[in-house]
Amino acid sequence: MRREGAGGGLIELLSQVTAPGRSNVFFTTKAAWLGREISDRDILCTEDVVLLLKKNRIRKGSFHRLWTAEEKRIYDEKCARDILNWYPPKRIIYLS
Repeated sequence: MRREGAGGGLIELLSQVTAPGRSNVFFTTKAAWLGREISDRDILCTEDVVLLLKKNRIRKGSFHRLWTAEEKRIYDEKCARDILNWYPPKRIIYLS
């Protein structure tokens, strides 16, 4: 997988990454961000991995789903109108 563009920071949008063309995988970026404190890159996975973990009752932790371009557009519109507490549905998947 490659990260679109240069620089570092958080991966929040689907458009920021090119995911592998198969399912049931964990993956990460080629580029590292050496300034990060805990790890030098984000670890990502396909949705079916998350569902499999939940189905098998793996406990603790969470996954943050990448936003679509439409979700980001809605979020930006709401922020422009001072609605600061809107987030896409099911943006965080908790393992509990």
